[in-house]
Amino acid sequence: MQSENKTMGEVINAYYESIPVAKSAKAKAAKKLITNKEVIRFGKWYGFEQNVVDITPILVEEYSNKVLANNLSTNITSVQELRKFIRFINPKLTTGLRLKRKQKFSKNSSTFNSAMELSTLTKAGYKAKSQELTELKKGRLEIAEQIKIAAADKDVRENSALEAAREAQGKLEAQINELETVLFKSQVVNEKTQKNIISIGSQVLIQETTSKKSSTYTIVAPIEASPLDMRISSQSPVGNALLQRKSGDIVDIKTPGGLVTYKIKKVS
Repeated sequence: MQSENKTMGEVINAYYESIPVAKSAKAKAAKKLITNKEVIRFGKWYGFEQNVVDITPILVEEYSNKVLANNLSTNITSVQELRKFIRFINPKLTTGLRLKRKQKFSKNSSTFNSAMELSTLTKAGYKAKSQELTELKKGRLEIAEQIKIAAADKDVRENSALEAAREAQGKLEAQINELETVLFKSQVVNEKTQKNIISIGSQVLIQETTSKKSSTYTIVAPIEASPLDMRISSQSPVGNALLQRKSGDIVDIKTPGGLVTYKIKKVS
């Protein structure tokens, strides 16, 4: 590919367009998931607005040693997908893609470490993320129009409007790809599987035993957490301590200010 004067965001878009369509939708989705994750991670590290003509084998080797070698989700398939993208930019750059890591990964592994990568979402959270993805995709047309208008100025060397639009396009595509990955890899949890037992999706009223101050929280998946809306992550100190508890239980929770004792007043 002729990558002169092209930003990383532009090259990523061109690369996605060049990927052959798989025969089955499932195979296509699985391939896109792996490709998206590795390409976007590399794009973020380098900078979506940066010109790819400045990438060197030494820089690629630095990425291999600093990022790939220290990421537990790295496997042979993910390295191969990244190699394809780097070859798409410039075949000579692949000489720098050498994986050096102490940890071994399976040659038969074609998916990410499920324990590390699998997300959990409530039904409401999945719906919200799906709506967010839909809204982001609507922005593609607007940015495409901005690029078209800016590109009408033939002097592209000092076309700040065109550069800004291309940068915005790269960032938008990164957001879209990340959300698509989250939704594809998400497991929608079965909320409140046991009556009166706290789980993801439960709304919990707790009372501090000393001050008698009460608070109501909704336990959600980490990606849905919003403390300002009293939606706390199941992996936060409070959320984790409340999981699998029931109404009437006394719970000691470690906070930055010390150990605090709460009574669970209500679970719904």
